[in-house]
Amino acid sequence: MAPIEDIKQESKKDGPTEKERNDKEWKDKESTDKVLTDKEWKETEVVLTSFLRVWKNYSLYPQTHVNCKASLKNFHTQLKNYLKINGKLRFDFEKGALNFKGRAILSEPREEGYLTYNLFRDGIQWLQFKEGLEEKELSVFLGILNEYRILAEEPDGDLVTALWANFLPHIQYNIADLFWGAEPEMDFSTTPKPTSKSSSSSQKKVKPTVKETGEFESILPIDIESLAITHKEYEELNTMVRSEEMRDPTPDFLDALIDCLLQHKQKENFDSILKSFEEEFHASIARKDFDITQRILKSLRYVLGYTEAGTPWIRPAIDKLFVSMHSDKSLLPLQASWDDLDEKQLAKVKESLLLFQPDAIEAICNLFLQASSLNIQQMLMDVILSLASRDYRPIEALLNRPEEELVRKLVNVLGQIKGEGPSQILFKMVHHSSAKVRQDVINCLLQQDANNIQKLYTLINDENDLIRRTILNYMKVDKSGTSEDFLLNYLGQEKFKADQDTHVIECFKTLGRCGSNRCLPFLKKTLTGRGGLKDILKQTNRKGAAIVLKTMGTEDAIKVLEDASRSLYPNIRYIARHAMKG
Repeated sequence: MAPIEDIKQESKKDGPTEKERNDKEWKDKESTDKVLTDKEWKETEVVLTSFLRVWKNYSLYPQTHVNCKASLKNFHTQLKNYLKINGKLRFDFEKGALNFKGRAILSEPREEGYLTYNLFRDGIQWLQFKEGLEEKELSVFLGILNEYRILAEEPDGDLVTALWANFLPHIQYNIADLFWGAEPEMDFSTTPKPTSKSSSSSQKKVKPTVKETGEFESILPIDIESLAITHKEYEELNTMVRSEEMRDPTPDFLDALIDCLLQHKQKENFDSILKSFEEEFHASIARKDFDITQRILKSLRYVLGYTEAGTPWIRPAIDKLFVSMHSDKSLLPLQASWDDLDEKQLAKVKESLLLFQPDAIEAICNLFLQASSLNIQQMLMDVILSLASRDYRPIEALLNRPEEELVRKLVNVLGQIKGEGPSQILFKMVHHSSAKVRQDVINCLLQQDANNIQKLYTLINDENDLIRRTILNYMKVDKSGTSEDFLLNYLGQEKFKADQDTHVIECFKTLGRCGSNRCLPFLKKTLTGRGGLKDILKQTNRKGAAIVLKTMGTEDAIKVLEDASRSLYPNIRYIARHAMKG
């Protein structure tokens, strides 16, 4: 029988393992990044300091504590700025040390509870952050690190499994392969010869050793009674057996499927495995097992994050599966079971829907139309907002739907997404056939940017009175001068109808709020001009001009009113004096 050390050495004679070859390829790939400047070293130290600070705070306070939130935000900001310049940040771990590009950047005691020791303890060789990392993903990662900071005597899970179970596309890591030597073998081919009674006494006195005889000592007989179990132990065993028999094998089955997905690189096998995933997804929705639903979607997203250059068909295949899973037919069981789901189940449904791609928005809109509960409708709109924040384009095609309530909800979703793209879509909606939709569009555009009012002046002539008043209200607070210029031109050139007196007065009142001394010549001419004394519309303009002068209240404006109050024309005197009293 070969000693264990000889077995290890012989195994190495066969050449490097696949793991060693992969590590060598990684090191060769990283060799071009070994050039390290002082600036990069200092920037890395700043990020690492933020990392250690938030790691410390997570150990002292709950994650919802203000200190944890502040340190997390600071770490994310530092890391985001670093990744924006460098693209990635990788740390290599040893027992009690953290290295950056081959140089030790942090040394810590080799004790449980320290970052470097904990990650090395759980087999993590290196950790890499990639550009695009969001604060939420970073928070999940830090929460996992904190959860397994100190291992319990009987831990429920481990750090590596927890990292794998959560979708962390911008945080990569490498796990060491554990090498277990061959277990020592014992040779039982030579059995001890039976001895006579006469020699038994002498055998008690002198025991031959293995070294002397080359044989093992006799194995003592087993006492059968000592193997008997108590009634309590019997019941515990029965309980364990029943628990194992009743345990749902689906999670184990899914784990096996995900392993197959990662290992099989041929399209035919890959498609067959995806088909099994789809069947399990439909079954989980039907039986309301949303934990399994989430597990399936997370697994597929995990595979998407690790596609290789030589397998370009993987992403289209998984994208196609996602389309099938979020179809109206696949989600139909949800529509029939809304009333049967409790608050906890609805939360799981929401988490599951959030794992879909943005092109699932249309299917979720159809769920919204079928949901009668306001809470469920709000939950679905929260999901749509989250998906649209990743890609808002699927919403644009849905804005032509005939369901006014749905369109209004989608308009409000676009209003909460920053960027030029959503704003451009909203500007296309300002002439929608529905006045309520137009009103929502205007509010969203003006909440995004008050300066958008300058692009909405034409709506001052909208057929809907509420929309006209909305535009005028925003113009009242615009001090840029553009609203003043527009109103001066509008009131001076527009041909108003006899039934528009109220609208004309509102326009003049708005001018009084946003106007300046630049409009005094126009107001003086409108109030005291002689042309059209018998024209009723001109009288409306005079009343409006007097109101503006009174509203402005400047010395020059009051002087124009006083001069008008002494006019030779009775109607002008009356309008001016009435305005001064008001």
